[in-house]
Amino acid sequence: MIDYKLKKHQVEGVEYGEMHDYFVLGDGMGIGKTLQAIELLKRSGLPGLVVCPAMLKGTWREELEKFDGPDVPIVSYASLAKNDKLFRQAKHIIADEAHYLKSVDAKRTNAFHQYITAFKPERLNLLTGTAIKNRVGEFYSLLQLCSYNPKGTSGLKIHDKFYNYWKFCEHFSNKKEFRIHGRKVTQFEGHRNVDELKLYMKDKYLRRKASEVLDLEPIVRKDIILNDKVDPELWEAYQSKADYFIQKKVASAITKAKHTADYAKGLLDSGEGPLVIFSDHVEPCAMIAQNLAGKYDVAVITGETPQIMRDQYRNRFQEGKLDVIIATIGSMSVGVTLTKSRNMIFNDLPWVPGDIAQAEKRCHRIGQTGIVTIHRMFYGKIDLKIGREITKKLKTIIEVL
Repeated sequence: MIDYKLKKHQVEGVEYGEMHDYFVLGDGMGIGKTLQAIELLKRSGLPGLVVCPAMLKGTWREELEKFDGPDVPIVSYASLAKNDKLFRQAKHIIADEAHYLKSVDAKRTNAFHQYITAFKPERLNLLTGTAIKNRVGEFYSLLQLCSYNPKGTSGLKIHDKFYNYWKFCEHFSNKKEFRIHGRKVTQFEGHRNVDELKLYMKDKYLRRKASEVLDLEPIVRKDIILNDKVDPELWEAYQSKADYFIQKKVASAITKAKHTADYAKGLLDSGEGPLVIFSDHVEPCAMIAQNLAGKYDVAVITGETPQIMRDQYRNRFQEGKLDVIIATIGSMSVGVTLTKSRNMIFNDLPWVPGDIAQAEKRCHRIGQTGIVTIHRMFYGKIDLKIGREITKKLKTIIEVL
């Protein structure tokens, strides 16, 4: 346990949660959502339950102990179907990284909705720094969960007017239909009727940006363009999301791995370490590590890395005992603090804008004392064009949130 004092924005977040009972705490990454949730749990005194990704269970245990939180069960989204008894007993539920519940067709989402409607807990705190990672429709499930509030303190009920996901998307997004290999595809892109959407978000959603409440320097993004190569097939794959787009994306990431390692060596040799390096794929991580191993202390984290080892690597990195952490986006882009580094390299970008924002905030958060620079590697004009298109998509998310 440590002595701590809530910051002003954290006090306001706790007070908001006490007023609205079911709500989404959508604060930007790195400004203390976990601490606010623990404080709410302590103040309510209700039997609690924490639901989070499996890789964050250890982190939650550490945080509860550090901030003198109650001893509550912690379960993963993957095990939801087996935990009806815990949901039945819990009166105050915290769902961390709640964007895991965005897909209305996912079994875990359906199970979670069923538990909330059946057992009606007194409080539901949904924590996510990226409620929308790519499209406005991703917000429907979370708004619907808040609308189940039996006390009526969470504003308008979303399902009174939009009784399913498709109605919501058609009203708040632009519908686009086209054919790929003879198959009809429907996509919802962009946003519309934003003022009305914000009415439904009122009393359900609280978000503060790090730039508004923390004394952090802005992120600096630096694009490294390796050559002028043009790969039209990569652009076609990105636009159509055809079956071969993953293969093209992986191939592009592998091509850049050696260049990324050389670039990292330059940063390390000039005293700019330690470094965090991300790739969206496993093979580039291994290649980068192979090129850096021997001269530098390197740890590689992928989906296959046991959680206990991930925690050990994270702790060693923060203690200054590692020069580089190389990780896949999916394995290390949420729930961890890597503020020992002020330089992060993306060997390749994920094609979901929200995943980029999550990853960047591993370094740009409470505890960071320097200017964080994000180095993004691009191999040719098409790779750069895709990177800029992905960056543009973040504007939709920012306007809505």
